[in-house]
Formats: sequence, structure tokens, C-alpha cells
Amino acid sequence: MAKFLALFILIQSQISFAGRIAFLGDSISTGGAAHPYLALEPERFRKVFLGEVPIEPDRSYRKMISDLGYSYSDTQAPIRLRRSYREFQHPAFWFFDNLWTSFGAEFLDAEEYAWSYLLGRRLGYQSNEILIAARDGEKMSHGVRQVDRILDYTEGVLPEKLFIFFTGNDLCGPTIEHVTSSDDFESELRDLLRYLKVNGIPAPGGTTVYVMNPVGIIQIATSSKILSHRVPYQGKELSCKEIQTLDPAKVAQENSSSQLAQADFLDLVINSIANSPAGYCMTLFAIHKGDTQMQIALSNRIQDYRKSITKLVKEFSDMAGTDILFKQLTSTNDILFEGDEMANDCFHLALKGHHRIADSIFNELKK
Repeated sequence: MAKFLALFILIQSQISFAGRIAFLGDSISTGGAAHPYLALEPERFRKVFLGEVPIEPDRSYRKMISDLGYSYSDTQAPIRLRRSYREFQHPAFWFFDNLWTSFGAEFLDAEEYAWSYLLGRRLGYQSNEILIAARDGEKMSHGVRQVDRILDYTEGVLPEKLFIFFTGNDLCGPTIEHVTSSDDFESELRDLLRYLKVNGIPAPGGTTVYVMNPVGIIQIATSSKILSHRVPYQGKELSCKEIQTLDPAKVAQENSSSQLAQADFLDLVINSIANSPAGYCMTLFAIHKGDTQMQIALSNRIQDYRKSITKLVKEFSDMAGTDILFKQLTSTNDILFEGDEMANDCFHLALKGHHRIADSIFNELKK
């Protein structure tokens, strides 16, 4: 009996230790495109994909981390969670989706640069206690499935702290009709909060769920500091405005023509990635074409999303017990990024930008 009890305690401690803080969201929480070597240059991506240049922290990263005030010595990556079994739809889809996810995590994401990792470490958690359920390209509609990924990994136990931060993908699409509506955003967030409340077992000391307001991503296409920032591109430098206004189809054609007969499958992958950010978020970069109505519509949508968060956090706080707490974090409303806080694709964030978010949230948590 004593051995059984000891084993039970050991298992429970391992589950708790393996998932004490977790993050839901999109590429901003995975460190997507944050590594300084990544740029919209096919040759750089080829070197990364062939293993010639690893996407991992180097000495300059460690120095920057030290300069930013982080005292920890190791920079091991946090735990990236795979798809949950409840996300299974078809063997082929399962295989290729997991293959692409692994590909992105290995070659495109720099988790150690992400605000999620920086915040987790600053709060005192070790790398193997930080769970990243977020995935590149996902929206609020994927929130329930991201909760599943956590519960699969922890065998149903919620972490001590759970952060929900969806920033831009809900605002992206070919037209405004493909942008997540205000009603859908609220409904999907309600489903997420209800799902984790009903299905998750609170951490032994209780679980706090933090729902973060989305940042004002309109600034990416309007801030003079960002638009004038210069980044490497095809062996030269361009401003972010020039990068953001590149025609994706034309860039793909130029990349393909430069490869001619030696083009292979890897080239096709590179062409789809080393392209203009205008292809990432057509609605946002329509602003460069003078679409003021789109800018107004997206700005209003962000305000609606924030209002929904306020409403639902209050709603769930009123009916929650003491073992699960719901809180809204709003300091992200006021973040205005500098040019050098943007990644080389002029859409994602560099290490400094991630630090800005982590620092803002850390200070808000102390209040």
C-alpha cells in the first residue's frame, strides 16, 4: 500500500511538474519567424532546411537575454504539444498536418524567443514546465482543440496558469467576409472557457486562466516606425513598407524563374514561405492600397473582440469557484512596437517585440 501511494504521488507530481504553465494562441506564442537569420530570401531558407544553419539560440541571443534582465543560464525550448486525438479526421490529413507542424516547429519557429517562453521563465518556471499548445495560423475557433492538447498531455489536469492570446489571424482573410465576426469570436471564446472549466481538473493549488486582449495589429501596416524599418531581402535591404507591398504572385514567379531546371520539391516549399507578407493577411495589407474602409472595419473588430473578452471573463468569474479563476489582461492594448521589434518578414515579431509583450504582461501581473 505504501509503495502504491508513493507511486501515485510520484505520477501526480510528474503531471503537475510537466505542465505548470500553458499558452493557447497563434504564431506569436510559438516564436514564429522570430529568429534573426530568417528573412524573405530563398537561399537562407534553403540553408535552414538543409541543416546548415540551425534555428536555435546563439551567443548573441544569450547576450540579448542577459541585457534584457533575464538571469537564467539555460535556453532549452519549452514543450510543444502535438494535436490531440480528438482532432483526428483522416489518416492522410493527420499525417501531413503533423508533418507540416513538425516542419514549422523545427525550421520556422524559435520558441525560446517567444513572449510565452520569456514570461514563463521570468515567472520562475523551467523550460519543461512550459507547455505551448498554440500553433501557427490558428484562430480563436481552434481554442477548444488547443485545450484538448493540454489535457491530453497532462492527463486532464489544468496548469497553474493558462494564457489565451489570439492576436491577428482572426483578422486575416482574402476579404472582410472571411474575418472572424464579432459574434463568432465571442461564441468561440465562450466555448473555449466552458470546455476547460467542464473538462479540466484544476491544478492542486488552483488554476488561473488569463485571457489577453489582442494587440492593435493595424499598426503593422500604418506605423511610420515599422514601415520605415529596413530588413534584408534578396541580397539587399528594403523598408517594411516595400516588403509589405510586394506582389506575392510576382515574388513566387521570380523565385521560380531564378531556379529554372534545378527546381525541386524543396524549392516549392521555399517559394511558398519566402514570399510577401501580403499573402499572409490580405485584409490587413489592403490598407496599403488606400482601403480606409477596411482599416476602420478591422479596428472596430478589434474593439469588439476586447469587449467580448471583458464580458466573458466577468461571466465566468461570477459562476466560477475558487479552484479556477478567470482574469482579463489589458496591457497589450497600449503596446506600440518599434521598427526593430519586428521580424524580418515585417509581420511577425523579433525577440525585442516578444520581450515587450512579456514585460508588459509581467508588470500587469504584479499589480
